[in-house]
Amino acid sequence: MRDLRVPARPFALAFLLVALLAGCPTAAKRYEQGVELEQRGRPLDAALRYVEALRREPGLAEARARLAETGARAVDGLLGESAALDASGRPAQAAETLLRLDALRRDASVVGVTLAAPGDYAARRRAVFDRAIDAAVAGAPGAGGWEDALRRLERAGAAFGPSAEQRERLAQARSGVYLAWGESEASRGRYRAAYGVAERALRALGSSAPGAAGLAALQADVLRRGTARVAILPITADDDLLRRLDDKLVREVEDVLAERHWGGAPAFVEVADPQRVGREARREGFGRRAATPREAARLAREAGADFAVVAELDSVRVEERDVRESRRSVRTAEGADTAYALREGRVQGWARVALTMVDARDARVLDRATATADRSGSFRRGVFAGDWRTLALPRGDRELFAPPAETRDRRELTLDLAGELAERVAREVFDAVLRQVP
Repeated sequence: MRDLRVPARPFALAFLLVALLAGCPTAAKRYEQGVELEQRGRPLDAALRYVEALRREPGLAEARARLAETGARAVDGLLGESAALDASGRPAQAAETLLRLDALRRDASVVGVTLAAPGDYAARRRAVFDRAIDAAVAGAPGAGGWEDALRRLERAGAAFGPSAEQRERLAQARSGVYLAWGESEASRGRYRAAYGVAERALRALGSSAPGAAGLAALQADVLRRGTARVAILPITADDDLLRRLDDKLVREVEDVLAERHWGGAPAFVEVADPQRVGREARREGFGRRAATPREAARLAREAGADFAVVAELDSVRVEERDVRESRRSVRTAEGADTAYALREGRVQGWARVALTMVDARDARVLDRATATADRSGSFRRGVFAGDWRTLALPRGDRELFAPPAETRDRRELTLDLAGELAERVAREVFDAVLRQVP
């Protein structure tokens, strides 16, 4: 058995060591830490400090000698620790201990010190790794242990050098854990959670991995069981509100929703045919006024939907900002001198849609939300007290008046605002429906 005590050194050797380390205080510090750790009975940590010292100052003969002796004790200690863990039924921890041993030998080798291992080390190491892989494959997760089971399998595949056959078994085991996890969520009615587990598994394992077909079937099943159908009534608005910007705003929003959003609903959301729902709603007079929760619920049931959404444009604001005016001289067609004002600045529009989601079964209000949007653009138009057509305007300046520039500016703003408002409405509707899907 080796003597664990650090042998005393003559004072002369100590002075020599100080001289050697004088030019490299970092290496000296690491060496001193190694000596202290040795004295405290921590040979592995001491050996790692000696490695660090030699990396900084390869000529430290004393650190090299200490690493050779202390590193050998650390190897013996790790071998014993691994054997004890393996014998007590903890092969994964035993394998991790051998990985620490390998790292120590590798680090020592980098600085020129060879730490020997027993002649049968490779076979012993392989046997421990095989048992660790078997344990990871066989280990069944307990309640709430899905993530731990996956981590064990992934670690075994990444660190324990599995063979091709073992990699196949690990992949099958991972698929099995994911599938069992997803089925557990589905059995509790947590359809979105089950779908998410299967989605994560297919991303991690690939669609051709063992068990992928079962995961895809799970997704299809929970989608069938959990998808909610929603009927969205036409957006209503007060005529006075629309006149503030453009009376085609609501139509533009609904067109964008139909073209870009309702057909691309997220998983677990299905939008009932907007045209059919719109026709029925307008036939009953809900194009001009918002339906009550009871009326909306009835329309939803007629469309075979689980929920109805009532949407009302309840606020529109338009403001011109940073307005500048300048006078421009011009002649009339008859040659008389006159002038018009060039008005420039920015126009900003803001609109809000109030959304109410109703349960089709009992007309209960389930959710309320608002979707808001604001857009701005520049404007540049001419202002003339009389008929601008009597002015002898250059071709480029005619665009300041015809078509009516203010109408054109508002139209462009309406299109921009409609696009953003439609996106916000779709997002709020989808989020509201998903909140009702477990």
